[in-house]
Amino acid sequence: MSPRFRALLIAAVAAAALLAGARAALREGRPAGDFLRYDRAATLAWRGEGHLLYDAAARRENRAWGDPENLPEMPFRYSPGLAAALSPLGALAPRHGFVAWSALCAGLVAAGVGLAAALAIRRLPEGAPAWIPAAAALLLLPHLYAENVKLGQMNCFAFGLSVAALWALDRGRDRAAGLLAAGAVLAKHIPVLLVLWFAWKRRWRAAGWSLAGVVLLAGVLPTVVFGPSTHGELLRQWWTNENHLVTETGEPEGTGIVSHPGNLPLVEGQSLRALLYRYVGPTSYVHLASQADTPGASPGTRGIAVWEAVAWDSKTVYALWGLALAATLWAAVAATAPIAGEDPAGAARRFPLEAGLVLAAVLLVSPESRAPHFQMLAPACAALAATFAAPGRRGLLWLASLGALGVLLPTQGLVGRTGADYLLAYGSMGLGTVVLFVVMAVLLRRERAAAVSAAAAAAAAGGAP
Repeated sequence: MSPRFRALLIAAVAAAALLAGARAALREGRPAGDFLRYDRAATLAWRGEGHLLYDAAARRENRAWGDPENLPEMPFRYSPGLAAALSPLGALAPRHGFVAWSALCAGLVAAGVGLAAALAIRRLPEGAPAWIPAAAALLLLPHLYAENVKLGQMNCFAFGLSVAALWALDRGRDRAAGLLAAGAVLAKHIPVLLVLWFAWKRRWRAAGWSLAGVVLLAGVLPTVVFGPSTHGELLRQWWTNENHLVTETGEPEGTGIVSHPGNLPLVEGQSLRALLYRYVGPTSYVHLASQADTPGASPGTRGIAVWEAVAWDSKTVYALWGLALAATLWAAVAATAPIAGEDPAGAARRFPLEAGLVLAAVLLVSPESRAPHFQMLAPACAALAATFAAPGRRGLLWLASLGALGVLLPTQGLVGRTGADYLLAYGSMGLGTVVLFVVMAVLLRRERAAAVSAAAAAAAAGGAP
């Protein structure tokens, strides 16, 4: 990273944090989004009342703040380790905590976007300006960046830390990469694929530090904060929660959405599983926020049925999902396998595409992937933009990438609420990601074939008398 780019990145992170903090400070009314969910857990942990973390009765009684009108208490479905890590937030009043939280979320998102661009710069042809991958990363669904920051979602942490981990790995800072990946896993569990990928790339130090970080954050820290017996009971309560790995989206009482056979991840989902259940199963797309003004409505009241003529049984759809999952993971593994004897410079040039491919796979295989999570595509878009910046790099793959962006970019502000819902119902995010994933896999296959040939030629030349 050049000194100029580093200075610009630091300035962008600082500006994003200041703007988001100022917006939160000037906001009227109660803090927005998911912040209260996290702050309640932090407050209980800070006050030594961690045993109430998953207690529904304590939540209904407003034991954390005692102010149901201004500070409603929402369920916490994350692990006890995250509550322990957030405990310092409980020392602040909710209003002040919201300002600090908003600034931190915005800073992480800005850092993730900037580091995604920094990763991709290596793929730029000589003489091409560095703003090309930066613009591609910024262009990617800017409303999602704003939405994640506005709602104060844990996605900001998963995104920023995951991209930072990949950037650190690319720079040979394996310990930092491992610890950053551990933080991403604590925020959202699906980045555990990064840890497995570190091992697949034979970056054992990064994988080892990741595992050590997960043990420290998810095991040792909550044991110290809550005590061994309380932590053990909290783990039991969290694990037995039916939706303990599912991000709750604020569904109103009485809608029955969570108990619907489709289950919560399929309601707004854009993952492979969600798309399959909508395309070849009976599950309809339901935007949870649309239920808010219809208390007691059934999940199908405002659902969008994608393909009513096909309704395979759930076991068949589940088996299809298993095949799609295996194919996606196999493609990611095959496209990023280390090449024996390869020139390190060639492997380094491929890395930005590999990073984009792995994060795209994370989105596709995670059952709960919804639209806000797709900011994870920033490294993919930046790497593809750098790749196609070369003269003559136009063709079917380039057109496919543009088509994928065409369905990824439309927002509610551009096409209206109904149009956006229909786009999401038909999988605009998920299918666009599938296209980008295939494009990156094809590009990597081509580059790997050239690298294998070069490595074989170098080995033959070295063994010649």
